Amino acid sequence: MKRKVNKVKYLEVIIDLFLLFINMNILITGITGHIGCALAKTLSLSNKVYGTYNKKISSTLKKELSKKNITIISLNLLNQKKIEKFIRIKKINCCIHAAAVSHEIYVKENMQNTLDINCNTVFNFLEIQKSIKFKFMLISTGSVFQDIGKLKKIPESITPSPISLYAGSKRLGEILVDSYRKYFNSNSCIVRLSWVYGPPIITNELNIQRGPIPNILYQIIKNKKILFILNSGKNFKASFTYIDDVTNSIYKLISMKKFNKSSYHLGSGKNNTLAELFNEIKKKFPKVRFKLGSGAKPWSNDSIMRPPLASEYNLKTKINLKEGLEKYSNWLKENA
Repeated sequence: MKRKVNKVKYLEVIIDLFLLFINMNILITGITGHIGCALAKTLSLSNKVYGTYNKKISSTLKKELSKKNITIISLNLLNQKKIEKFIRIKKINCCIHAAAVSHEIYVKENMQNTLDINCNTVFNFLEIQKSIKFKFMLISTGSVFQDIGKLKKIPESITPSPISLYAGSKRLGEILVDSYRKYFNSNSCIVRLSWVYGPPIITNELNIQRGPIPNILYQIIKNKKILFILNSGKNFKASFTYIDDVTNSIYKLISMKKFNKSSYHLGSGKNNTLAELFNEIKKKFPKVRFKLGSGAKPWSNDSIMRPPLASEYNLKTKINLKEGLEKYSNWLKENA
């Protein structure tokens, strides 16, 4: 005889498990960026989220985030005293530092600003951790790895080797995290990501920072473009990461009482060439045709093609390229 399931009791257990993740007050820097915005939306489902922005935020995004009970604030991340005051008053349990100067083209425009955002702001949060207990996560990039030999994959145990100004500035921030963990037992970590794509990014024009996927899909879905003739791109390859994998993995990490490792890698563990990407897109849009010239531009002008990120700590992506393109395409059809 089958045992009758008490649906009410079962629901109560599920709710109790869900409540285990509530009560965290989370500060996310760079809420207008792709990762910061997506994290805020996901984490606000069961936590109190505060998000900082730098110079401006659109009224549309502000309204959208406010509806999700996300408190948007303008906080000078170079002012250590103001940050510390905010963290104390709001009793912040965790800070996810997603704010960054995020591409070489922007770095070259203002190196001082790059060092301020990618390094000095990191220093401020780590210094505050000496007197206030909270978790600190630095969102970083696979770009810190460049000339690393003939490795097929890049695990966390490999020492970074940046060669560009952008990668170097991000690595400086990482070194601070490593050092404060070593000397001050800082509850902090680094999460390195690779070519993140997915909602809510819509690029009607080529945006090098976003990678090839958003613009190609936009051109196909919105402009009905089927022929792509590119002067370069045949030698470009990358490990693409769907945004939902990023938010879910980071949620998993911040739920830990203490970060066990200094750095974590999130990636598919596989590189795809631009030709492979187009061939995958053709499965959904059969009329698409493409021709690629030699080279890796415009998406990689200052760096060497690197192997994909791979995690030694069981941090894995679940959405493959086919599934990610499907999800993103469906979203763009409704929102582009």
